[in-house]
Amino acid sequence: MERTGALAAKSLTAEAIRTLCGLDILDAHKLDHVEGVTTPDRLYPYRVVFLDRFSDSLCGELESAPEPGVLVIATSDYRRRIPQARIITDSPRKVFARVVWELFDYLGDVQTERVHPTAKVHLTARLSVGVTVGAGGEIGEGAYLCPNVVVGPNVRIGKGCIIKAGTVIGQPGFGVYRDANGDPYHLPHVGGVFIGDHVELGALNTVASGTIHPTVIEDMVKTDDHVHIAHNCHVGARTLVAACAEMSGSVVVGRDCWIGPNAAIRDGIEIGTGAFIAIASNVVHPVGAGETVLGNPARSVVNGGDRGRPRTRPGGTGRAR
Repeated sequence: MERTGALAAKSLTAEAIRTLCGLDILDAHKLDHVEGVTTPDRLYPYRVVFLDRFSDSLCGELESAPEPGVLVIATSDYRRRIPQARIITDSPRKVFARVVWELFDYLGDVQTERVHPTAKVHLTARLSVGVTVGAGGEIGEGAYLCPNVVVGPNVRIGKGCIIKAGTVIGQPGFGVYRDANGDPYHLPHVGGVFIGDHVELGALNTVASGTIHPTVIEDMVKTDDHVHIAHNCHVGARTLVAACAEMSGSVVVGRDCWIGPNAAIRDGIEIGTGAFIAIASNVVHPVGAGETVLGNPARSVVNGGDRGRPRTRPGGTGRAR
């Protein structure tokens, strides 16, 4: 899956952005228009990025990759250090949010149809009563969406997936920033969600939209009821997630992991391939491949044996005995 950020349904000219923000655009001759957003490590033509922390190494990367049509919204440290068209401000997130709200008509497109005209639903997919699919959505071959599932904008659900009743996929995550006065504002999330093939999500799950790039759930992942997967998370293939587990923003989970009931994983944490997170664990540090952790805060268990790993019953439930 190529990570080029999110593409909007419309574009904004440099002059429209200048008027919208009330700020000058340095080297504006390099910018014709923008039509989406991305991140500085994934520059792509006609996208907007923001930089709210200074980095010498990032300056070097931007100097060597002057993509045409990129608009950078950054702090004053970047004023003379990068070649792209740029807006200099003390509040890059706030200005970025203003541009994104306008560019994507964020939350302004009230859906009045069960399936948005721009969504693609495979002929063999089954949508139960109360299911809605937002703009740019894609529902794959043989997928089954149970009653009252909500699929937000730019959500891709692969073939053979089962999404159980009341699950909400692709609504904005809890991305909140504070302005210079300390007032909290919501940062728009437009990255959507990418769900692989043969994924099963339990009832009343929430999978939040990525901020710029999609939240990702790889093939064959299975979740129990009441699971929360926050914005920008990446869950590896064949991972199993038990009831009421919670992953905060930007968590990366490897393949073939087990995440126990009521486990909580702090934002930005990486969980290695084959790791086992025991029931009610509070994970605040990275977990290595094959490692078992438990407790609050979660600590490694090194007692050998099967270390309490879930065993599959003859019926194939995959739950712990």
